[in-house]
Amino acid sequence: PVAAPGTLCVLYDRHGVTRKNFDLSLFQATVKVAGILQDYYAERLGAMYILEANWFYWALWKVVAPLLTEKTRSKFHILNSPAELETYFEVSQLPPEIQERVRGARGRTRSPD
Repeated sequence: PVAAPGTLCVLYDRHGVTRKNFDLSLFQATVKVAGILQDYYAERLGAMYILEANWFYWALWKVVAPLLTEKTRSKFHILNSPAELETYFEVSQLPPEIQERVRGARGRTRSPD
């Protein structure tokens, strides 16, 4: 299942995000929200899917991940390609613009930028 009933399922689409247009304040806000969810609503976050994480995001994740509990960390799924979403979702469940990218990515692999 994508997430248990009654929990939040978040799809964080990083398509087009690079070092040049990276917004540190948005990343910091994401970390704060993850902390709030962990501290006050730990059972409400069912799963978070982070789509198209490049090497820069992976580096930042390596710093943040140890600050989260194992239970919270296990709810995060970092995906390099839109095609990987098919492991968790039926394509028809996704927003139309992501459905198109999933269909276009089938059979291709994407290496980190």
